[in-house]
Amino acid sequence: MKGADIMERKLLEEMGMDKSGIDRIMAEHGRTTERLKKELAEAKETIAKINKELSKLSKVDIGGVKKASAEWKKKYEAAEKERKKLSEESVRNEALADIVSEISFTSKLARKAFISEFKVKSFNPDKGKFPEAESFILQMKEYDPGAFKTAGK
Repeated sequence: MKGADIMERKLLEEMGMDKSGIDRIMAEHGRTTERLKKELAEAKETIAKINKELSKLSKVDIGGVKKASAEWKKKYEAAEKERKKLSEESVRNEALADIVSEISFTSKLARKAFISEFKVKSFNPDKGKFPEAESFILQMKEYDPGAFKTAGK
């Protein structure tokens, strides 16, 4: 501290203060000074800890972290796309299985051909059902009536 910043008895005496007033002021000044020294020491310790952490962080390869983050994002997006595709495919297959289970085919080959033709059309199910299914079945029955069993067969 600079000399002008230090509280001195001499200054207070020159101001005409009595000894007991000076003692009280000096005691309070001493307590305040000690508290501020403690706070300063704590602040210096905190700064040292922060500098140590900053030193560690400065060694981190930010570019590598960004690159890894971008790679994981791509992997996540690809996995999510695949999951969505599989989920949609599962819904489509379940809806198609429901349709096929209600149709009587004359042979396994006719059943496979129907399924194959249905899949080629790439119909999209709505709430687990294919809105186009009924008209597709009618078209197939007209195209190849021998592939389907009739009530009498």
